[in-house]
Amino acid sequence: GFARCPEQHHRVESAYKEFMSNTFSHAQGPLLGATGSRLLSGDSNLARSLEANLARIHNRPAALLFNSGYDANLSVLSSLPYREGGGDVIIMDELVHNSLVMGVRMGRLQKENVYTFQHNNVEDL
Repeated sequence: GFARCPEQHHRVESAYKEFMSNTFSHAQGPLLGATGSRLLSGDSNLARSLEANLARIHNRPAALLFNSGYDANLSVLSSLPYREGGGDVIIMDELVHNSLVMGVRMGRLQKENVYTFQHNNVEDL
């Protein structure tokens, strides 16, 4: 089978070497996994390639990857909901994840435009 096939081993090894040459590296060797933000760990050709492909697939000018949901929530909620004139409102369950709460707090949305309701209580809306 493929598990013992020398040609497949060679292909896997070649793909791995190509991957590693396109991945950001550190003085102590290549970095794999989240490794923190790009600001701390540097950028990678793979991340830029994936962003470009996602943008193309979704017919958008660009895409941005976040290394965790926490980072995505913090970034989006601290920057997007804000318009002059107070048109944006956030309504959230009182037990939402901390990343959502912190994102809203870091943002420029006025406190009177942020509403919380009792956990899973539709009547409290």
